[in-house]
Amino acid sequence: MKKYIVIYFASAESDAKMETMSPEDQAKMMEPWMAWNSQYEKNISDLGAPLSNGEVVRSNKNGS
Repeated sequence: MKKYIVIYFASAESDAKMETMSPEDQAKMMEPWMAWNSQYEKNISDLGAPLSNGEVVRSNKNGS
């Protein structure tokens, strides 16, 4: 079976907003993600966890 990594991005502003929301509002905000997980859970080996304080890395167009 093929395996894939799903990477998603949430801005710092979005993370800060989540921290100020009630647990009920946080759960409502997560509903689409959890629905997606439910649809594909038999094919997902690890739902993962958020990464924090990441850094964007891009290749140099001239190959160096």
